[in-house]
Amino acid sequence: MLTACARAGVPPVVPSPVTHTILWTDSQAETRLSRFRFVPDSLRVVAGDSVRFTVGSGSPHLVEFDIERLPPEAVAHIRAAFERLDPTTAPRLHTRFFQQVGSGVTLSTEGWPPGDYGFHCVAHRALGEVGLLRVAARPR
Repeated sequence: MLTACARAGVPPVVPSPVTHTILWTDSQAETRLSRFRFVPDSLRVVAGDSVRFTVGSGSPHLVEFDIERLPPEAVAHIRAAFERLDPTTAPRLHTRFFQQVGSGVTLSTEGWPPGDYGFHCVAHRALGEVGLLRVAARPR
């Protein structure tokens, strides 16, 4: 089925990639109980978008993708993204630690196949600091 734009000879508008932010946080100051988490802990992006992991509080933090839960064809794409950031951390699919509020890392999802990408903070996984990145195909 053709859209009105296609029928009129106007090419469809494909949204440009955007950068989303996920914060590493610890709500201890608010609740008096340590509650390490990602905010948001679930995010839907379109392949080609970027995701910025930023320390909000409760440092140090790092992000590691759950290699056993990734779409098999995705591992090479994620490893390449980490390789561009820091070759020493790429084999385990994680970043280095970030400690200062506002510091962090940006990952591009360019070339990532659609699917669910589980991730966690290695230092706080047992405390529930886990998340899910849902990557959808970019419209053509």
